[in-house]
Amino acid sequence: MADDIFLTPEEQDERAKKWLRENGPAIAIGIVLGLGGIYGYDEYRKHQQSQAEEASYAYGQILEVIQESDLTDITSQVETLTADYAGTPFASKAMLLKAKQLSLTDVDAAIEALDWVLENAEEQPVWHAANIRRAKMLLSKEGQAQSVIASLEKVDHEGYASHYLEVVGDAYVQLGEDEQAVASYQAAIDALTPADAGYTRILTLKQNGVRRAESNADNESS
Repeated sequence: MADDIFLTPEEQDERAKKWLRENGPAIAIGIVLGLGGIYGYDEYRKHQQSQAEEASYAYGQILEVIQESDLTDITSQVETLTADYAGTPFASKAMLLKAKQLSLTDVDAAIEALDWVLENAEEQPVWHAANIRRAKMLLSKEGQAQSVIASLEKVDHEGYASHYLEVVGDAYVQLGEDEQAVASYQAAIDALTPADAGYTRILTLKQNGVRRAESNADNESS
């Protein structure tokens, strides 16, 4: 309708009426759909908020239970969260707690629980916590050290480097590769954030333990 400026007012009016007759139904549908989208989104937002509040309450109940005893069975509560509120961060956090319990009695089941967290967690701290715990549990199984190192090296662990490097050091200890273990522990120390500086002592103890074991082995062989 760029040529409308060359028409008389009457012609412009008639052109406008014709355009409305041809396009009016589509405009009406668009308005209805637009309003439906607005109200639909509002209902969706309310539903999401309700889901989050219910999941938060359910997770709070789990925390109260395990405060009384770490060994209290939370299976049913966790199943409710993972079944009905899987899209919330509380489901992954609950499964992380369940994995910790399972690790005391059934490592394979604990690893399976952590796999669920890795597939569903959206929060980076929760995802990395699950990944690190999974690696540690794999190290409790025979013959997994090399695969643990390979898998952790593929992870973008910015912000969590020290935790990952410590596990890599543990894996090298299992493999009997003392130099790599010491180097990994040192890298873990160097990567500590100021907030975690107190953990330097633990890593240094691990590092010194490897050095002593290496020295003793050298003395026995000489």
